[in-house]
Amino acid sequence: MGKTLSREDLVAMLLLNGLNIEETRIYKDLERQTKLKAAARLLNMGYSISKVAEAVDLSVEEITTEVVNSQTQTEQEDRTE
Repeated sequence: MGKTLSREDLVAMLLLNGLNIEETRIYKDLERQTKLKAAARLLNMGYSISKVAEAVDLSVEEITTEVVNSQTQTEQEDRTE
């Protein structure tokens, strides 16, 4: 099995290629997923979409599309089972 790279090794490799970790697609994807999960939790706690959008630095449209619509779809699927 291959060697697992440490965070320091990965950062060093990226720096050699003129990148920093925040510029990578995987970092951006993970950051967005984290924001969406936080948004879902805040919405479930009763915060308004506009306050949640402000808190997680996403647009109201992104939260509506990614969080609210997926929650609605999940609830509909749960009711049909």
